Amino acid sequence: MAITEGSRVKCINAEIKPEMIAFVIECVPNWLRKGQAYTIRQICTNDGIVDGYLLEEIVNPPTLCVVGGEEFYIEPRFATWRFAEEEEEVAVNFAEDVIAELFPEKEVIELTKPKQR
Repeated sequence: MAITEGSRVKCINAEIKPEMIAFVIECVPNWLRKGQAYTIRQICTNDGIVDGYLLEEIVNPPTLCVVGGEEFYIEPRFATWRFAEEEEEVAVNFAEDVIAELFPEKEVIELTKPKQR
């Protein structure tokens, strides 16, 4: 299923690269939490540079952006690669529940992670 405005997504990566920490502290005071579900407010294609989402649950102040000598203010977006569709998580949980019902005597292996040896 395609992700559209209004879709629910889950944050799978909230890491901040060390060289970006100062920028995030100054310009993106409201940051993501890994594992948290969010609703997409707007999808921003950013002319193919880095696609991003604006989220209903997180609003940040507009930040000065300079492109080609032009200055404008935009709300910082969160890169799309930081998210997975929430439905994928629901489907995995449903599958685990079905397996547990069918085979109650067996240990249910978590489907989203490889089994540790």
